[in-house]
Amino acid sequence: MDSLKWTLFLVYLNIHVIQTDSSPWTIKVPSSVKGLPGSCVVIPCSFNFPNPSGKTLTGFTGMWTDATNQIFYHPDKSKVMKQYQNRAELIGDVGQKNCSLKIDPLQQSDTGPFHFRIEIQNLDKYSYRENTVSITMMSELNPIHFSVKEEVVEGQTEFASCSVSHSCPSSPPVFTWNHSGEALFQEQQLENGQWKAKSNLTFHPTRADHNKPLQCTVRYKGGQEHETSKVLKVKYAPVNVRVEHESAVKEGETVQLTCSSDAHPPASSYEWYNETGAQLHQGNVFRLPNVSRHHSGTLYCTAINEVGRGNSSLVQLNVLYAPEIKAISFCSSEGDMVKCVCIVESRPPSMVHFVLSDRVLPSTKVEKHDSVTIGTLQAELGSSAFVLCLANNTQGNANVTLFLPVNNAPVNVRVEHESAVKEGETVQLTCSSDAHPPASSYEWYNETGARLHQGNVFRLPNVSRHHSGTLYCTAINEVGRGNSSLVQLNVLYAPEIKAISSCSSEGDMVKCVCIVESRPPSMVHFVLSDRVLPSTKVEKHDSVTIGTLQAELGSSAFVLCQANNTQGNANVTLFLPVNNAPVNVRVEHESALPVNSRMQSLYIIIAIGAGAILVILLTAVGVVKKCRGRSGEEPTSHMKTMQAEKDVELSQYAATKREL
Repeated sequence: MDSLKWTLFLVYLNIHVIQTDSSPWTIKVPSSVKGLPGSCVVIPCSFNFPNPSGKTLTGFTGMWTDATNQIFYHPDKSKVMKQYQNRAELIGDVGQKNCSLKIDPLQQSDTGPFHFRIEIQNLDKYSYRENTVSITMMSELNPIHFSVKEEVVEGQTEFASCSVSHSCPSSPPVFTWNHSGEALFQEQQLENGQWKAKSNLTFHPTRADHNKPLQCTVRYKGGQEHETSKVLKVKYAPVNVRVEHESAVKEGETVQLTCSSDAHPPASSYEWYNETGAQLHQGNVFRLPNVSRHHSGTLYCTAINEVGRGNSSLVQLNVLYAPEIKAISFCSSEGDMVKCVCIVESRPPSMVHFVLSDRVLPSTKVEKHDSVTIGTLQAELGSSAFVLCLANNTQGNANVTLFLPVNNAPVNVRVEHESAVKEGETVQLTCSSDAHPPASSYEWYNETGARLHQGNVFRLPNVSRHHSGTLYCTAINEVGRGNSSLVQLNVLYAPEIKAISSCSSEGDMVKCVCIVESRPPSMVHFVLSDRVLPSTKVEKHDSVTIGTLQAELGSSAFVLCQANNTQGNANVTLFLPVNNAPVNVRVEHESALPVNSRMQSLYIIIAIGAGAILVILLTAVGVVKKCRGRSGEEPTSHMKTMQAEKDVELSQYAATKREL
């Protein structure tokens, strides 16, 4: 990088040299350069000389001296004054008429003036005493030029730049930013030995940067530092959106909710929404007069500015109200015990207890679910006709009379059993009911009304697919009877491929139909020469699955139908129909007959044939008339193919299974 800088610098100097043979002794050098003590300084210099003969010259010796002709720089270091040794370096190529000088490090005493002298072998030597250079020592660091937009936007790509002039291109200043981002360094040559160094920062501001300084620090060769900064103004959407309100409000009072946020620029508007997203109000203050328990849902506030929107967290109003005992509270009997359930809605939750004949009975069990309190009493209450439920909280109290149950026939008769049972296993069905007094007996019936069993538990050993019909349970007490809903057993069994499965031909196509009975329904596919052929069509009718294959099967003699479900699998070989052209065509006749005999035989055959055809036609006409007379229907052909008979059997079988 440094070599490239120097190359560009020296090229820049060379273009100022006039390349002519008749050029006089001239030099281009600034009269003064600025330098920072401790850093380095470069004196840009280019010269020219006369060469009347135009010959190629070699043996150039360039040197720099001060006003007293003390040598400041010479290729022979022994000729250089001690205080300048190892600090001055001729960085230009004098053979190319470049006499640029670098002093590193620069000292306060290096003020000059200095001039350049050139000695050219076999030509001449010349001191440019009229063109001296002085070095001005900088007592203060050059000002930093800082640039960034007055306002930046959170999350967007923003830019800042920091630049400074200096005199040491080989060791330019180092820039440091106090913000993360990507920094790009640039350098540009100015006049009189000055250079401009610049750092461009690409960064993404956040709300945390708002009103914080963006700082650029410049460190020069030699260790001196200089810094500058600008306060960032970051635009960002509202954050920390919050709602202030009273922690609790009594039903019927007014509640006020106030929304605020942090944003730049400040939020210009506020909106209020419920949990479904419906807008309720606009403005940062939301007043709800005559608040009720139905305002206990959640809501939130949205703050809006020119950058975007921000939402508060969900707010739930805590509306306080007195107890309300729900109408679904009740008492029921369980044997000699009475169970009373008192359901109370209130906020805060209520204390619930029961009173029987001025005697307080504490709840046997209390459950609390947000604003609902459920108090349960289980006790022997004798011949009492009612019990009083009492509820109270900080907002008030309530009471309701719960009447005790009288005798009733069984209700809510229900059957518990496994949802599915495998064929051959045992299934147990248990019947229960609600009744007062409790059911004394249970009976089981099938859908036709035939009694199957007595007792609340009904065990069916070695259950089969034929047990898939419906049944129900009847509970009986001294008051009456109650029936359960119909129960259908779900008996699981492996596939059974029915014997009516078959294959038939339709032109070049073969149609195979595989009928499978199973529960759950089976997957059906076909196998031809170890190649699985998926069903072309699958129909499912309860426990019957009909898989159909339609394909060109070539000369194959059979296809394998396979069926499987979670209970097992089955397969059967379906033979394919064989089509062939007429063969063994033959004619039978007598070896020889007289011509007259042959003609007579022919006449006889024709007469017999004509008579037979006439009989058939007369019979057919009679049958048609008879059919029309009976039903008025069109006559139909009595000719059926074997395939049509198969189709009828399949449809009848599927219909039969649907009725099971």
